[in-house]
Amino acid sequence: MSTTHDELAGLDSENLRQRFVEMTLLHAKTQHVGRQNRIFGWCRAIEERLVAVGGASERELLPLLDHPSEVIRRSAAYAVRPFNRELFLTVMEQLVRAGGEIGRTVRHDLEFMKLREEFEARPPTPDPAPDPNWLRILDWQRDNPPPPAMRREQFEDRVLTEFSTERARQILALARSAIGLWPQREASSQSPLASRHCGAVLAPRDWDWPIYEEEPMYFLGQIHCPDLAGLPGAKLLPADGLLTFFGDFDAIAGCDMAGSTDQGAVYWWPTEDLLPIQPPLPLDAHPKESVATPLIFRPFIDLPHPSAKIVEALALSGEERERYSNLRNALRQHGVPDDVAPHCDFTDKLLGWPDLVQDDFWLMAQTGADAYRLLAQLPARLGPGGSLYFFIRDADLAERRFDRAILDEQNT
Repeated sequence: MSTTHDELAGLDSENLRQRFVEMTLLHAKTQHVGRQNRIFGWCRAIEERLVAVGGASERELLPLLDHPSEVIRRSAAYAVRPFNRELFLTVMEQLVRAGGEIGRTVRHDLEFMKLREEFEARPPTPDPAPDPNWLRILDWQRDNPPPPAMRREQFEDRVLTEFSTERARQILALARSAIGLWPQREASSQSPLASRHCGAVLAPRDWDWPIYEEEPMYFLGQIHCPDLAGLPGAKLLPADGLLTFFGDFDAIAGCDMAGSTDQGAVYWWPTEDLLPIQPPLPLDAHPKESVATPLIFRPFIDLPHPSAKIVEALALSGEERERYSNLRNALRQHGVPDDVAPHCDFTDKLLGWPDLVQDDFWLMAQTGADAYRLLAQLPARLGPGGSLYFFIRDADLAERRFDRAILDEQNT
């Protein structure tokens, strides 16, 4: 079921109101937030059409205020509000007196509306002039290529110097090669195949866009695999082709728990004969989420997060734990100026260990042949800060079974 402007143009007032009721009730029972957003857009389109049919007035909306459903009356009241605030408040107060869940919801609506109107009534505060030094710090990463990472010999010397022989052996055994994804303001290549976060989707002609809960997944980015040649750890990944990542709205926005193969999708395609592909339905995203961010690579040595189960199992003393955290940070921030390091993103990467925002993943508790490893860690999208994590078993990675990759998410 969908609603388009062309469909609405052919409906009379009664049928428009019926469509409004159907869509509003569908919105109320839908659990998927991304789907809710789309249905809400359809409801707004119907409202706009009813207003137009009513001569740019609330006339054709008024019968909905007498609908038996309290959910419909609440939505209709909001549609009427721009034209008749008193009537809007009368209906909302009636719903509050009705009590129950709808009464609590509407009471919260009115409290929020009051706070928002008070905020909007305040005189605007002019924005201060930008501090050039702050802009330099904030934009340093995307305006500069990555510095060389710490050499393996230097890393090993530091571990052997700062830890006992046995502890050094344990820490060195945890070290993994990671390939950092370093954002840039300007692309080094104008090729549409270049590695990037977001942007346009390139796919084979017969490819079907991934869908979850009736909603198209969001394109998260692509990696041009030939550019990884010679980087430490790159032999685990394809030597050619394009590696692309997708995620469901609710998973990548922190609206719902992730942790399955269904909520994300990873594809690996040859680079020949790829075409720009549009999703089957428009995606509800802020414009900045659709702009491509060029990426270049910075290989580095990665250690597990201090809160990872595999580190906790070492039972580090307080002093050892502090030295371990400092060492891990030094590996990431090597060569980066101290004043800009806190404003750089060192978590986006291929391979290595997951940077935890919350507790460790249950996947990471597995050991042996069936253990999952981090395939990619990408920025959280469309919601709070955090990260998206794609995990895959070594055997599936070796066989290029990216359909078995699991998407998980953690947010602040």
